Amino acid sequence: MLKLKAALIAPYPYWPLIVAVGVGPTILVAGVSRDFVALAAVATVLLKIFIFGQILSLVLPDRVSTFGGILREYGACYFVAGILVGVFTFALLAVISSVTSPQLAYRWFSWGVRGLVAALTIYVWPLVFLNRSSFTSILAGVTVLMRNLLSSLWIVGIVLIGQAVLTVGQLVYLDQRSGWSFGVMLLAGLVYIYLATVSFAAALYNLLGVRVVESTAEA
Repeated sequence: MLKLKAALIAPYPYWPLIVAVGVGPTILVAGVSRDFVALAAVATVLLKIFIFGQILSLVLPDRVSTFGGILREYGACYFVAGILVGVFTFALLAVISSVTSPQLAYRWFSWGVRGLVAALTIYVWPLVFLNRSSFTSILAGVTVLMRNLLSSLWIVGIVLIGQAVLTVGQLVYLDQRSGWSFGVMLLAGLVYIYLATVSFAAALYNLLGVRVVESTAEA
């Protein structure tokens, strides 16, 4: 319970950034323009790295906390890890697309795959920041999850809720293509990013131990 409380409040100081990052999925799905989508995608990733780096610096004060320092310290490893996880995800999606014909069925299966990958990598992203590595952090993160599955189920639940909310929001928008459905998708994106930040903090606390969580919750 203490870890959950600490994880839920960890993103609070960064809510303006979380709002900015939360707009990212909405822009990507809405597809305003190619140039703007590309710019939004890059900005979303950079801000996400900064938020994660800030949370790590709160827990480990000796780590860098400035925007430039965080990008230099963790940016390359995060990008490489993201590419590797993305390649794995697209490989699974390619297999699914070859065995599912209805578009709606593929859409649901594809979001299911993304949820599965997100659940499998809950420890990967904190380890990328802790170890400043990519490939080894992916292997270590999945191993940690397998060895601590029961104690990690609550974090997996947070991740899956976030994925489900994002999926529903995007489905509503793609089905209606209206102003109110755009608002629903925007709200879903904000909830998704918030829960992604909570799951990062929760996984980080699990990796570092309860003593860190106690000091964070009391702060």
